[in-house]
Amino acid sequence: MQQAFDSLDAYRRLEESGMPEPQAGATVEVVKDAMQDLVTKQFFTTELDRRFGASDSRLDTMDSRLDTMDGRLDAMNSRLDAMDRRFDAMDGRLDAMDRRFDAMDGRFTEMDEKFTELKIDTTRDFASLRVEVANSHKLLMATMLGTALAMIAVQLAILTILLGPPADRDGQDQEPATPPALHQPDTIQ
Repeated sequence: MQQAFDSLDAYRRLEESGMPEPQAGATVEVVKDAMQDLVTKQFFTTELDRRFGASDSRLDTMDSRLDTMDGRLDAMNSRLDAMDRRFDAMDGRLDAMDRRFDAMDGRFTEMDEKFTELKIDTTRDFASLRVEVANSHKLLMATMLGTALAMIAVQLAILTILLGPPADRDGQDQEPATPPALHQPDTIQ
């Protein structure tokens, strides 16, 4: 522990060593003034501990916030994984539809071969039947494709409702759209 500066003792010692009285007094005052701004080891250690303690607290807060962000990212990854599974299921359904279309194409090919085997008498009748079959095939394909697209649109709408709107460009979630209010009949009071 640091002892306080004893100005009287210093003055006496300077006078005993032969320094004149006015110079000894002035020297003691200069030393006394200079020592007022000195920092003790204990004060310095306490101040460093206080400042580093504040830094440690801020670092702990940042760690906590990073942990929270990690949790949110994990939740987002889980949601994206669920979406991937749903899209995989949709791909499976679309593959099944493609197989059905291929089977239908095979059937149409068989029909074309049967028409060829029957050897229709006139070329005009044969061409007419071929055009009708081709038009029916196109109409059926267009109808099935339209149905498939409608099914996909409905599934995407359901996914949007279940998962909420996508994040905006700043990376923050948008407020979910509020559904329009249902018409309530007027009540009699």
